[in-house]
Amino acid sequence: MSANTSKKVGNSGGKLSRAGMGRPKGAVNKATAEVRSLAQEHGPDAIEVLVYLMHKAQSERSRIAAATELLDRAYGKSVAAVDHTSGGKPLPTAPAGVLVVPAGMSVEDWEKLAAQGGGSHG
Repeated sequence: MSANTSKKVGNSGGKLSRAGMGRPKGAVNKATAEVRSLAQEHGPDAIEVLVYLMHKAQSERSRIAAATELLDRAYGKSVAAVDHTSGGKPLPTAPAGVLVVPAGMSVEDWEKLAAQGGGSHG
């Protein structure tokens, strides 16, 4: 290879690509950037529509969907619940003053059980 020739690396769709050539990984192409810019111009109007739908839509499903979209954009999507156990064993007890009610048991039933000495207050 001569000093003026770049080293060919990789295989992009059947074509060899030169190291350091092309758009950097993660960079948005020009068309995507233009579309994003145009869409952002309508952002305030879109939020106004979501607020309107949240308050005035006839269907409850539509009102909930609009409210969810607004909350997701304001605070991020909610995180999925995860069952934290250690090999099937429960996690250590909750800190003092924290009431932990087993799933499927009402607070009233738990309090009755605890009053009989069968529950743990942490």
